[in-house]
Amino acid sequence: MCTARGSRGASPEGALHFGVDDTDTAVAGAVEPGGGVRMPAASVAGVGRPARMEGPYGARFAVLRGDPRGT
Repeated sequence: MCTARGSRGASPEGALHFGVDDTDTAVAGAVEPGGGVRMPAASVAGVGRPARMEGPYGARFAVLRGDPRGT
């Protein structure tokens, strides 16, 4: 079992990321059943609109609507 943590408390394994069509709708859908927001949705130039969340049982994940101009 790996217990190492980075400087921001992130595990070295990385995070599970999901591509979505609408980040804000995905955040609302995760919060409704009891999940939490770890990083609110924000637009990032050249990247898209990411957000980090935590499910009701503690699983951490991120969603991203990619910037179509960044392809």
